[in-house]
Amino acid sequence: MNESISEKNFFMYHNLRHLSINFAFENSKKYFMKYKSLKIKMLLNHLDSSNQMTLPNLMLQIYMKSKNSELSDKFFEEQASYIDFVCKKLTISPVQAVLLSIFMIEKDKVKLTDIRNFLGFYLFFFDELDDLINRKFIRCHKTNDEYIGIINSQAEKAIANDEAFSPTDYSNSSLHDFFELLKMIFTESYTFDEANEEVKLFIENNSQLNSIQYLKNQNLSEAEQILFLYFVYFFIIENKAVFVLSEVKNHEVFNSSIDTILLLSNLEASKLVKNDMVERIVEKQIYKIKKSVLKQFLANSI
Repeated sequence: MNESISEKNFFMYHNLRHLSINFAFENSKKYFMKYKSLKIKMLLNHLDSSNQMTLPNLMLQIYMKSKNSELSDKFFEEQASYIDFVCKKLTISPVQAVLLSIFMIEKDKVKLTDIRNFLGFYLFFFDELDDLINRKFIRCHKTNDEYIGIINSQAEKAIANDEAFSPTDYSNSSLHDFFELLKMIFTESYTFDEANEEVKLFIENNSQLNSIQYLKNQNLSEAEQILFLYFVYFFIIENKAVFVLSEVKNHEVFNSSIDTILLLSNLEASKLVKNDMVERIVEKQIYKIKKSVLKQFLANSI
């Protein structure tokens, strides 16, 4: 991707007619640092120069105008045409349109306190957020007494393509679909609970897959199951055969109160993984998934 473009060329290149030039210059010091970030440029790649009513165009507009708006009646009146379009397209409320626009622009993890500061609105809207979470537009968890949210990658993709979003239906899926799910949960900052929820839903709806049957036959706990799938995914997709204990423990899915050492011991006792190199320093111990186990997991599935 090209280096950050200048403020002048930013407007010439993208021709964002729907932004007021006066507004842009008055607020340039506040906003251009955000525009120069890679995250914003990725979103702006989806904007067209014809000022069409598309989700990426309008959500950028909502995001910009919502800063320090306090979610006032005046703000909703002035942005009504943009907000109404987003609400109808995604079947969400006006407040959710604002919240989702912020998550869409920021992309990375967003502290909910930062959203309140951004809006200048210090009450909160947990019912609105809960609904977005339940409908899988966003994911949210608590870390160090801070609630942190991030947009669901599938929702982000749908919005970027100017499409309505609905959560993935896992019914009658393939093994390829399962690995797509594993890729998502192991590479997109999922917590254990979030990863476990998605995996359980997939397993419940796909007992026809031999790999799922094999998994169920192991009678693993939920945590052991996620750890086993971690080994499977990284070996098969990422061609990674060796796992250092400290590396596993520090992965976001397991970086919590989960006792990774105990889980590994249980998987080792079940003969699913092996401790390939016993080190005096526990954190440096190396684990591998057994190739015979992988063959059984993949049998008649590919």
